Amino acid sequence: MQFSENTFRPVVELRGSIEPIAVAIGLAVHDTISQTVAAGEAMKRHMVESVKYFEKKFSDVMRQVVSWELYGL
Repeated sequence: MQFSENTFRPVVELRGSIEPIAVAIGLAVHDTISQTVAAGEAMKRHMVESVKYFEKKFSDVMRQVVSWELYGL
């Protein structure tokens, strides 16, 4: 999320203070953090569900050791 010097100019002109800008930026940052946390939790659920599916569907493959040497790593 990017803010320019003009992002909150109407608020400053209307209220004559920078405080509303700090509040608005704080709320925007909080919203971004909340969305990021929610996305992380959704990804965690997705990964747990994926592992359960693969263990059920491909249990023999899931017990194998993966060697990255084939990929040069």
